[in-house]
Amino acid sequence: MSQSTLSRVLRTVLEREGLPVGTYLENRVTWRLHSFKAPEYKWQYPVGPYQLDYAWPAQRIALEVDGPHHWRPDVAVRDVARDAFLRAHGWLIFRIDDTEGVIEGQLQRVLDVLHRMPKYSKEDDRMLFSEDGKAATEVWFERQIIRRADKLTENNS
Repeated sequence: MSQSTLSRVLRTVLEREGLPVGTYLENRVTWRLHSFKAPEYKWQYPVGPYQLDYAWPAQRIALEVDGPHHWRPDVAVRDVARDAFLRAHGWLIFRIDDTEGVIEGQLQRVLDVLHRMPKYSKEDDRMLFSEDGKAATEVWFERQIIRRADKLTENNS
């Protein structure tokens, strides 16, 4: 059976089950999550300026499904920035691809973490943000820059 035939069949099955339909790889992931009886997820969940492919907001876990276009350098750079933003806001991000044609093991690792991860609470934001609302990583970087600037001025004195 050709991939295009498999793709059409999978799309039809997902539609009959009332599951979201996306790219062929996303459809494979959706079907596997369904068959693995994964906890309920949000599909194309908005976080800041981004849409997460699959999200479990209660645990702040995201699953991004990376097709071959993610191998391009310009897309990879955007993925790094996206991941940094999400991490700064308390999200744990998993990225899976089908470079080896097998996604089940990758998905199983995500599910293992999901089952162990406690639910996220608003109180956790205190660890992520400083009093003025800046992300903790942003505050850390600012402090590093200030320390380096102080060292430079001390050395030049």
